[in-house]
Amino acid sequence: MIDGGKWIYKEICVKRHFHYLLAFPALVLYKRDKVSKINSDIKRFLHYTSHNECNDAAFMCLMSEDARFRSIFYYRMYKKKNILLAISRKLLPGLQTIEINGKIGGGLMIHHSFAIISPERAGKNLTVLPGVVIGRGRQDIHSGRLRPVLGDNVFVGANASVIGGITIGDNVTIGAGSVVTKDIPSNSLAVGNPCRVIRKL
Repeated sequence: MIDGGKWIYKEICVKRHFHYLLAFPALVLYKRDKVSKINSDIKRFLHYTSHNECNDAAFMCLMSEDARFRSIFYYRMYKKKNILLAISRKLLPGLQTIEINGKIGGGLMIHHSFAIISPERAGKNLTVLPGVVIGRGRQDIHSGRLRPVLGDNVFVGANASVIGGITIGDNVTIGAGSVVTKDIPSNSLAVGNPCRVIRKL
């Protein structure tokens, strides 16, 4: 008679290997296109896996087990209109509750499963918590932009809104629930509605 614990472990392993097979079309795309930003994204997600470095195994693990990462991967590959991408989306869909648009640097991290991320452009290592909205608002009279520009290493807290043609500098932390409609300089901590800088970092 098979021990119950061993049977459960065996079943988990079988399911995991099956999901890895489902990620194969995405792996082909990843290997073929060598998008460097995807490697930066993988590095931000590594602590959710048993892997210590960015490689094919880490990619397969994330594609098979993390719908947030899949949403980011499909965003990175959106210009690759081919059958492999269509098959991958069908086998391992991303999250319908995450919307990603605009030009975003590598190392994007989305915590939990709901966010609208649609800047004009954003730098590397953008971190977004649940319920965040980054997108269209009042037009900037100088640049004519309707959507914000974010620098490198920006952290946006839960349920914060960053809207309009504003500019957020590098190394900025935006507190939870903040409503940002004006520029924020680099190396700042900003909170509130309306959002204001309370400390330099």
